[in-house]
Amino acid sequence: MRISSKVSLSFAALGLVVFGSAGALQVALERRDLEQDLIRDVSTLCRTAAESIRHDLGDRGSDDIDALLRGLVRFDPSLEVVLWREGRLHPERRETAEARRRLLDEVGRDAVSTGGIVVHMEALGTGPRHVAVAVPITGLATKVAVALVRPLDELDADLRREGAIMALAVLAFSVLAGVLGFGLGEVYIRRPLERLDEAMAALAAGDTTAAPLVQRRDEVGRVSTRFLAMRTELVRAQAQLQAEQDAHRSTLEHLTAADRLVTIGQLAAGLAHEIGSPLQILHGRAQKLLEGAEPGGEIARIAQILVSQTDRITRIVRQLLTFARPREPSQEQVDPASCVAPVLDLLRLEAKRKHITVELEAPPSEPVTLDPDALQQIVFNLARNAIAALHEGGTVHVRLRVVAAAPRHLLLEVADDGPGIPEAIRARVFEPFFTTSAGGGGIGLGLTVVRSLVEGTGGSIGVRPRDGGGTEFTVTLPC
Repeated sequence: MRISSKVSLSFAALGLVVFGSAGALQVALERRDLEQDLIRDVSTLCRTAAESIRHDLGDRGSDDIDALLRGLVRFDPSLEVVLWREGRLHPERRETAEARRRLLDEVGRDAVSTGGIVVHMEALGTGPRHVAVAVPITGLATKVAVALVRPLDELDADLRREGAIMALAVLAFSVLAGVLGFGLGEVYIRRPLERLDEAMAALAAGDTTAAPLVQRRDEVGRVSTRFLAMRTELVRAQAQLQAEQDAHRSTLEHLTAADRLVTIGQLAAGLAHEIGSPLQILHGRAQKLLEGAEPGGEIARIAQILVSQTDRITRIVRQLLTFARPREPSQEQVDPASCVAPVLDLLRLEAKRKHITVELEAPPSEPVTLDPDALQQIVFNLARNAIAALHEGGTVHVRLRVVAAAPRHLLLEVADDGPGIPEAIRARVFEPFFTTSAGGGGIGLGLTVVRSLVEGTGGSIGVRPRDGGGTEFTVTLPC
């Protein structure tokens, strides 16, 4: 059962109990007051009649007494007045019911025997209640009393009507209290609790963005406030836990990468020693075979494959050695454009086969002091990656500029107009062994080597998408 229904029934039951009891007490008090007023009026009438009859019995005859009794009956037709004398009722009316006659005889006898007013009130059989009053007439030689009886059907009917009205009023009030209790329970209890329950269910399902609860200054409002505080603390704890998990995962990844780097360093040293000389021999023989073969023939094709593949192996081994054994940077005074131009000339041969243009933009500047080998290797890797990103056609832009603002530095920008790097993997391009061109022979160390060289000189490197498509790497090298 809903809380609002319970509140409604409680209000209705409370109204029935409290106001029903009050109504019953009110009806009982009204009954008592009406009965006392009626008894007082009837007793006064009976005493007046007794005094008159006492004078009549002393001075006049019974005809006057009969006239007096008939006058009282005419005054109130519901009355029946008799004179009780020596155990007999006068006048004796045949139409008087036996129950009434017995009651009149009983009160008359009691009044004579006690010498005072006697009042009896009872229901005669299955009929209405009656009140009987008898007043003794003193100072006479015989025992005489005036007795009268009056039915209480009108009084009982009035009390029944008043009781019915009171019951209807109590019932109406109970229904109204029940409806009011239901409305108050809906507004102040059930609906806030339902919102709180929905918020708890949403939080249990992982939704921490549920609408805030209505703030109130009562018990429900305090519970809602505590729930909101708990939800905020839970969100904060979840964020902290997620951050700790991410940090733990990143630490594990770095430890794994470091372990792999150690292994790669050992492997690179072994490879350089074991396959360096045989690789040079194979490359030389393949080159000789290519030079002596007939152009376009099968031997020339096979020799070209051998040359290109041994070159590829040599580059991979060189990358491994460069990454595993970083050298001490050297400082020389060089012209940045003159230092970079030979590297780009070398790459233009590869770019020409893919119909790619490599452009260098380097305004004239004074010589700067930096590590020329590091600059060449940085440009070589970034420009070669840009050429690899362009499938067929396009332009690779290389821009060099010396910025005189303190601290003085060399700004290098390498950009292409290719498809660009997806945002989801852009943050991982500098990770060791992460590559998007594994099928092309890359092992994911080129950009890692670049970042290592840049940071080794105290510089910085960043990557961002270009407007209109493509990617741009920005390198800052202190001069």
